[in-house]
Amino acid sequence: MRTLFLAATAAIALLAGGLPAQASLIGQGFNVSYRFADLSTVYANATATPADFVVGAGVDSVIDVENVTDLIVDVAAASLSIVFDTVLSSPTWNPASFNGLRFIGTAPHGIAGASVDGASTLAGFDASRVTLTGDEIRLDWNSLSYADGTQLVINFTFAAVPEPASLALLGAGLLGLAGTRRRRAAA
Repeated sequence: MRTLFLAATAAIALLAGGLPAQASLIGQGFNVSYRFADLSTVYANATATPADFVVGAGVDSVIDVENVTDLIVDVAAASLSIVFDTVLSSPTWNPASFNGLRFIGTAPHGIAGASVDGASTLAGFDASRVTLTGDEIRLDWNSLSYADGTQLVINFTFAAVPEPASLALLGAGLLGLAGTRRRRAAA
């Protein structure tokens, strides 16, 4: 009987740890703002249209910075793409404790990590300039230079999320084991 109990426990553990659900940013809500000279200061000379958006197909927001640079934001299931559209010739972002975008989610997004895609052309921007919290994504490009058409692509990895069916199976297995123990205790 003990062997059967151990086999059932092992099977439930394997099934419960099944394949994770695919996490995605599609359908998640965000607020985006341009922050400069520090993280707590919304830059008055930048406007996001729209500032609040739900991730879907196509461009999600455009941030106009000083009427000379547009940051075209497209969030996908597991990535964030920004195209720098500027009329300036070889501009450089001012040095500051923070100079960049802050995305605040309406709920925790489940992102576990970020990497800069090889298609990115913003020289000097690497993963150390991306900050992730439970509901925020921050991109800091202070002191970096860019040109018209510069592209930044961030790829995200997500924390594993168990499938609902796996959780239900685990619950059923635990209830079955509890029933077996109760019957043995009563005997």
